[in-house]
Amino acid sequence: MPSSTLRTEIFGVKFLFDKTLGRPWPTLKFLRARPSYKLPVVLDREEAHRLIGLIRCPAVRMAATMMSSCGLRISEALGLNITDIDSARMVVIVRAGKGNKDRHVPLPKRTLELLREYWRVYRSTTCLLVTKEGRPLADHRVRYFLKKAVKHSGIAKRISCHTLRHSYATNLMEGGLDVRVIQGLLGHRSLKTTTLYLHMTQSIMQSVQQAINDLMNEL
Repeated sequence: MPSSTLRTEIFGVKFLFDKTLGRPWPTLKFLRARPSYKLPVVLDREEAHRLIGLIRCPAVRMAATMMSSCGLRISEALGLNITDIDSARMVVIVRAGKGNKDRHVPLPKRTLELLREYWRVYRSTTCLLVTKEGRPLADHRVRYFLKKAVKHSGIAKRISCHTLRHSYATNLMEGGLDVRVIQGLLGHRSLKTTTLYLHMTQSIMQSVQQAINDLMNEL
């Protein structure tokens, strides 16, 4: 039974005894549905590049690029202003991210080049990502164009906007970057959240596979 279904049933039983019957059952407060944890879907570099290239809307394509190359959440990407792109220091300033915390993330050179190409067309003065009419880009529009791109990509994975952020983190892990550095770049409050990506790196899986093969060869 899914943990969400179990939680609903537990809440129903508690409500029945506490509110409807007026017979509090102290033991019920100790009942908890253990949450289920699923490994996030990730894309390799080729898949991410192909997917982003299939996005037809330039503003949405730029948003996807920011999520993929800077590890931003969709709300963080759409909340960027022109002044949040510090080309002198090659960083993106993420203001009031999750937990209402600011952070700086590295700005890849290629991403800066794409931002400049994008700006020459849209000429926004405040909000970075805007529609042709100059209005701030909405998240539902990003999801719509990403879904269409996924359909045409032939990638058989359950892909969402957050997949681009997951892929960024996994690629950093595979590159050997310290997990605490990655934690800061992603804006994770808990290191436990960041270490989840260790389970998805190709290098880790290859090391495990090699260790298992060596073990079996000794039998």
